[in-house]
Amino acid sequence: MILTLTLLGVIGVLWGYAPALIHEHILYIVCYQACLALLTYVMVGRGIDSKDPYDFYNNFMGATTIRLILSAVVLLVYIVNTEKSHHLLFAMTFFVLYIFYTVFEIITLLYKLRPNSETKTEQNEKSIL
Repeated sequence: MILTLTLLGVIGVLWGYAPALIHEHILYIVCYQACLALLTYVMVGRGIDSKDPYDFYNNFMGATTIRLILSAVVLLVYIVNTEKSHHLLFAMTFFVLYIFYTVFEIITLLYKLRPNSETKTEQNEKSIL
């Protein structure tokens, strides 16, 4: 939520100074990416909380695949239904936000998984001794 609000602030500043760099539907793209990030967070969170270690991997890969396919569908629908002059700017804006949210998602996951990693490292050290 804080990330999205910060991103909207940056977009507002860019819109004021360089409106040619911002696509007219950027607010829809941000909302879409935020919803996808929330969906991914929920799916992966279930895997982290599970006792089966394979649930995390399955949920993470499933969420990533769903995110990629839904994004491809949105891009395809936009390209088919709009004028050609807007395609490049929309695709660039969409992918910049996609990568931005993906990087944030990975950083968040690493932060959440760090306690699990430290616990397993301590258990492995005790089993070696």
